[in-house]
Amino acid sequence: MTTFRCTLVYTGADNRSHFADLEIPMEKIPTGDRTQPIPATGTLFRSGDGTAAYWELHPAPQRQFVFCLKGSFELECGDETKRVFNAGDVFLVDDTTGEGHRFRELSGPTLMSWVMVPPELDISVWRV
Repeated sequence: MTTFRCTLVYTGADNRSHFADLEIPMEKIPTGDRTQPIPATGTLFRSGDGTAAYWELHPAPQRQFVFCLKGSFELECGDETKRVFNAGDVFLVDDTTGEGHRFRELSGPTLMSWVMVPPELDISVWRV
């Protein structure tokens, strides 16, 4: 079985955000591989020039997949670890409590899409 890998940002027992890697199972289909459908409750897009966006520590307003479509971005968790995301990268922000994460645009132009998922979505089977 193949998997789709993405990064998880979650709130730990210390009330800080941390990174983990997720592997979402994929099944073979005649044209490649695909995941099972994942419920979504909304989508939004945001563009920028690559230098404008910087957000101090903040929890995610809701659980959401973030798709990096253009440009590069940096996320810093409350534990001070950082990861850079480029076009084609995906992460799931699930740190809706605690002190949250920082976000910074590194280069642009940028384009991102947020796909909100329901709070009851069980991601425990995806954790690495």
